[in-house]
Amino acid sequence: MTDASISTATDAAGCPYAAHPSFPFKRDRSRPLDPPAEYGDFRHQRPVSQVTLWDGSRVWLVTRHEDAHAVLGDKRFSSVPSNPGYPLISPAVAQTKRGDPSFLRMDPPKHTDHRRMWTPFFAARNIQKMRPTVQEIVDRAIDAMLAKGPPADLVGDLALVVPSSVICLLLDVPYSDHEFFQANSLTRLSITSTPEQVTEAFREIDAFWLRMIEERENSPGDDLISQLIVNEVATGRLTKRELVSMAQLMLLAGHETTANMIALGTLTLLRHPDQLEAMKADPSLTPGTVDELLRYLSIPQNGLGRAATEDVEIGGQLIRKGEGVLVLIAAANRDESVFPDPDRFDIRRAARQHMTFGAGIHLCIGNPLARMELQIVFDTLFRRMPTLHVAIPPEDVRYKFDSLFYGLYSLPVSW
Repeated sequence: MTDASISTATDAAGCPYAAHPSFPFKRDRSRPLDPPAEYGDFRHQRPVSQVTLWDGSRVWLVTRHEDAHAVLGDKRFSSVPSNPGYPLISPAVAQTKRGDPSFLRMDPPKHTDHRRMWTPFFAARNIQKMRPTVQEIVDRAIDAMLAKGPPADLVGDLALVVPSSVICLLLDVPYSDHEFFQANSLTRLSITSTPEQVTEAFREIDAFWLRMIEERENSPGDDLISQLIVNEVATGRLTKRELVSMAQLMLLAGHETTANMIALGTLTLLRHPDQLEAMKADPSLTPGTVDELLRYLSIPQNGLGRAATEDVEIGGQLIRKGEGVLVLIAAANRDESVFPDPDRFDIRRAARQHMTFGAGIHLCIGNPLARMELQIVFDTLFRRMPTLHVAIPPEDVRYKFDSLFYGLYSLPVSW
């Protein structure tokens, strides 16, 4: 399936006000930094309404900021993909989520226990101690770009290098394996992969982590995985298989999402030169710039899935037990009641209320690390490469229309 045919079948389904149109929706290729127009249509006219998925099942879309918070903060909505009604937007996504036993797919109390094991490592005070190391990683990547000379691929030469290096350092895995991780991540995150391809990607990364964990059982180090082996696996609170799923999640989330934000964020800033110049002139604007980029771009482009375990009313609509919900983060982040003139990119906006990291008990545990990486990358990149520009026409930029997380496959740049 090509990304031109990803369907989204809104064309066949008719206008967004037709009964139960097909989901996911297509982005407007002429406005690739904006979510599908239907997100705003639904938020304005039918903020909690049903759509039809590839297998004929129906799922509720939640599009307003307030309602999205309500769902993500309500324990009556389950994150477990095996629960009746849980929304799976393609065969590949069905295989990916059903094959993922990490705490991302758990409810309390098990979710609480597993998340607790990782929380100390991602505490803001510990992340800030990593700032000099992250700065060195960013500088080395830019040094390499400058030494090689233009043109360069911002995705391959910087956006993937930085978060991959950071998460490999945290988990103490060889950076030389990053292409292996990236290939498996692309397969698992593509909504157009076949179930067989997803299964094979899981098998390969499982084998990798089982080998790494067995090595550390015999000779533990100071890394996160070794500490979990000693403190949790050896004491019987965590199985080896559960640690494999945790390590997979951290590796995937730790580099893929931040890499997409670095590439898309750079492109967005280059397309808004007045905003970029303001940030360069006043580095105190960088943290706010990062939050505005997170809001504006909203890379979880097809929403967060939940299944109702009881009858619940959201936004005046009764959602019954056994029905699925997709919380459209990209729609909630463009809600006018929270973000005035939401389609405008404004680095001075108070954007901290964005929902790109989720909300409730599943709020992204790595968000302090992601924010720090993004702040360092944007400050350093535009200071050291002040004439950076995209080296291809806008229509030739390759976007990840077919991925669970929006981003770029490549971004040729020069300076």
